[in-house]
Amino acid sequence: MPDDYLDSLSATERAAMWRSSLESPPRPRASRLVATVEDEVVGFALVGPASSDADAGVGELYAINVVPDHWGTGAAPALIDAATAALRTCGFASAVLWVHPDNVRARRFYAARGWIDDRVERRETVLGVDVPEVRLSLASLTADTESTAARTRSEFRLSPIVLQPSTTKLTTRSVLASDRDELAALMLDAYQGTVDDEGETTIEALEAVDHYLSLIVHKHSFLVTEASRVVAMAFTVVVDEVHYVDPIVVAAHRKQSGIGREAVTLVLESLAGDGIAEVGATITDGNIASERLFLGLGFTRRGAMAATEVSLNDVSPPLVHRSRWSAWRSRHVPRPCRWP
Repeated sequence: MPDDYLDSLSATERAAMWRSSLESPPRPRASRLVATVEDEVVGFALVGPASSDADAGVGELYAINVVPDHWGTGAAPALIDAATAALRTCGFASAVLWVHPDNVRARRFYAARGWIDDRVERRETVLGVDVPEVRLSLASLTADTESTAARTRSEFRLSPIVLQPSTTKLTTRSVLASDRDELAALMLDAYQGTVDDEGETTIEALEAVDHYLSLIVHKHSFLVTEASRVVAMAFTVVVDEVHYVDPIVVAAHRKQSGIGREAVTLVLESLAGDGIAEVGATITDGNIASERLFLGLGFTRRGAMAATEVSLNDVSPPLVHRSRWSAWRSRHVPRPCRWP
């Protein structure tokens, strides 16, 4: 959607529109779903009969949206899995969706979950704006077609901070704006081939670094160097007054060397020295190495994200403005909490 159009939207008017919609039951064979974190709505999905197909066996994913603050946290995978399950429950055998041809992030997300570009194009008026779209299809909604790549994430906390003995002396320095390019290269190298790998480009990695550099607490964030080369970074951000280790990234050739553990320990020592009693982390489920690292440092798992059927009582009017991760970012960047 054009930026000038998005800037013109009224939160009050949109809230009223949503309330009016939610006061009416879904139409037959349709579902409305939300993703929640600790009872807070962070995304939604709408599904039902295909709007442009006469075949009653074809369903459609009308919309799936996640608060930008929660991109990469598992909300979108949880929603799309719940959406395909809802379509299957309603008796649809296959499904379609429409996406802007230039929305590379979304198209990559759908492709990873089995949606295929079937070369059908259209122009649709969406909220008064003429929008080009391409159609993607999911040929089968049988249970075994649900994404095996879908990711969920869990939150871990350490309170109070208990320091573990350090075993390796690291060479560290503070983070500088001039480190931007090197940090982007480090992120791409570290994530390749891991459970967190989404095939980000250099431009996307640079965007991620720019946002981190604007958000980190510098006195509790460090770079680990070897022969003047950055081989790891351990940053601290503050979310709802809780300090999070985010991200901790280690170069591929230095993983399993203990650097990740020592870098996190360094952050914990810095936080404890400043009188901070609690620290958090979020980890992709299935990232066993990171789970072991943080559990070994005394962190405990607090919970995961879920997708649930929505009712009027579940959603308050300012749905799209409620976000636990305050002002994280407004554009696409790679997920904010990923681990070596």
